[in-house]
Amino acid sequence: MKNSFVLSIVVFLTLNIGILNLNSFAQYSNILYFEGVTNGSWPKGSLYFDGTFLYGMTQAGGTGSSQGLGVIFKIKPDGTEYSKLLDFDGTLTGSHPNGSFISDGTYLYGTTYDGGAPGIGTIFKIMPDGTGFSVLYNFNYNSGWQPSGTLFLMEYFYMAQL
Repeated sequence: MKNSFVLSIVVFLTLNIGILNLNSFAQYSNILYFEGVTNGSWPKGSLYFDGTFLYGMTQAGGTGSSQGLGVIFKIKPDGTEYSKLLDFDGTLTGSHPNGSFISDGTYLYGTTYDGGAPGIGTIFKIMPDGTGFSVLYNFNYNSGWQPSGTLFLMEYFYMAQL
């Protein structure tokens, strides 16, 4: 079975078969199948919509290892203009993204469950065009590890759950 999830601009569902567009008449069309190395597998978290593109992450797939360490992607709600923005590599970028994106209007921010300098998770940012990726924080055993949940933005970042 292919790993995937269902999306709509109004409704987001998780189904493990592909990204689907669900309209108000409960009809759907598949707009993307996750293929592993090509575009990731095991999507995780909600999609972030900026008014033009949907942004998401997969926990596996991509080119980061034999099973892949996850990817960041964007796609239009009609299934056009898919683009893989980043393949997670483990040490430098983190691995196995977890949670959903948040945005400050310039960058998308997210977390990885593994990877980073000590190997136990990161907080990162990336521009919507795929440039400007940067790890903002590497978790260590003193500050917590393997973050699970979504960031939320106030004056500073806070984790919803560690």
